Amino acid sequence: MLVVSLTNGARLETYVQPAAPGTGEVVINGAAAHLIQKGHRIIIMSFALSETPVTPKRIVLNEKNEIIG
Repeated sequence: MLVVSLTNGARLETYVQPAAPGTGEVVINGAAAHLIQKGHRIIIMSFALSETPVTPKRIVLNEKNEIIG
């Protein structure tokens, strides 16, 4: 996945680990945490390889990571 900070322009590629359902947690660990920190507004992009068409999804969240659009 690609993560971009709208706050400082940092970009990085990383992996995903699920959090407990309903927590709304998005946590950046390790060296990446020096680039993207708590409170930053971010864009998360994921990619897939498929032999069949994949319909992209766009999800917009508020400050509490609740889906608003």
